[in-house]
Amino acid sequence: MDWTKVATSIGSTAPLLAGLVGGPVGLGVTAAAAIISHALGTPSDPAFVEPALNDPGALEKIRQAESANSLQLQQLMVTAAQSSLAHESDMARMATSDIANASAMGIVNRDWVPRVLAMAVTTGFFGILLLTAFQPLPGTNKNLVSVIVGALGDRVDQRHRLLLRPVGRLDGQDQAARQAERADHDR
Repeated sequence: MDWTKVATSIGSTAPLLAGLVGGPVGLGVTAAAAIISHALGTPSDPAFVEPALNDPGALEKIRQAESANSLQLQQLMVTAAQSSLAHESDMARMATSDIANASAMGIVNRDWVPRVLAMAVTTGFFGILLLTAFQPLPGTNKNLVSVIVGALGDRVDQRHRLLLRPVGRLDGQDQAARQAERADHDR
């Protein structure tokens, strides 16, 4: 079900309901859809609600329903915002953990592939940079080449920080991995 058209239609009259019904799927959408459909006397389906909004008194009914339920709707807005922040925080934590685990694995296994790839990308970047410095560029491509070289430079900088860090700098993780490796070797 797509409630975004309904949210657009009622946005100026009932901003709390519009914000909830047009937001991410969850409890807020369900509650807001139930309030809207109850106020209009339609099933809780945007296919039925959208035509009912053409009725001259429909927006007034929705405004009254929002004002009657404003406290609950505000609580739902806060809950939806908290849920969204918790999801974003979890995703950032997982990404950080993934990078840390990959780095630790590379150190424990003494993996040479990331370093070789970083060196190959760096060599290619500076090769392209030298080529653009010594070869005349067509006038129509000058801006495009500048943007590409700038973006590559930024990516090279990010990859160097991640892949070419000194070995043993994982805030104690490297030491724990080496101790585990020694214990396995001693057995």
